[in-house]
Amino acid sequence: QGADCPFVPAGIEVTSAARNEPKSYPAAGAPIRQRRAPPALQDRPQSGRILDLAIQQKTGSDPMLTITKAAPADKPRLWGRLQEYLRELSAWHGDQPNQGGEYPYPWFDSYFTDPDRMALLLETEGQPAGFVLVNRFSCIGESPDHAIAEFCIQRECRGRGLGLAAAGEILQRYPGNWEIKYHRGNPAARGFWEKVTAPYSPKSTAMEEETVLSFTVNK
Repeated sequence: QGADCPFVPAGIEVTSAARNEPKSYPAAGAPIRQRRAPPALQDRPQSGRILDLAIQQKTGSDPMLTITKAAPADKPRLWGRLQEYLRELSAWHGDQPNQGGEYPYPWFDSYFTDPDRMALLLETEGQPAGFVLVNRFSCIGESPDHAIAEFCIQRECRGRGLGLAAAGEILQRYPGNWEIKYHRGNPAARGFWEKVTAPYSPKSTAMEEETVLSFTVNK
């Protein structure tokens, strides 16, 4: 698995894309936008890495999704969520923890320093719901504007439409050329990303056991 190119196992919500539009991302801590998630939609993982962190939805109410750019002060809690996510994914791609019990992720700090990367925190009803890591790395040697390296919806929040709402909102917020990758052995991920990208008529590129979807989101 080269660079931080996304990978998505069955049963995990995930998304990925690759680079464009905003040459400068919003200031750390600035809310991107709020969007009410569609209550009837069922999200399941697709491309890129993603982990569901989960929250209990109140009966009869729709979850309100908030997407915010992570600030340096958010690093400890984001690292903890990333570890849960990597631990879940390890059953799929065989990653092993180090002697300290943590799963290495060498690109983590760069999401707070590299202008071509950003970490987004997802919340619903004031509670954590997941995270998304966006970079500009291409899995197929192209030059995308945006790529989702990791896409996580916490376990308690899955199946509520939050993944679809978050992915759709992020694509609209950052127009340009995108890439998203999913494992063909993961039908849930394939269905999820095909649904997310359908409005953009993506080009599909096969890579061994994975598929990369490349497409353009217009302003």
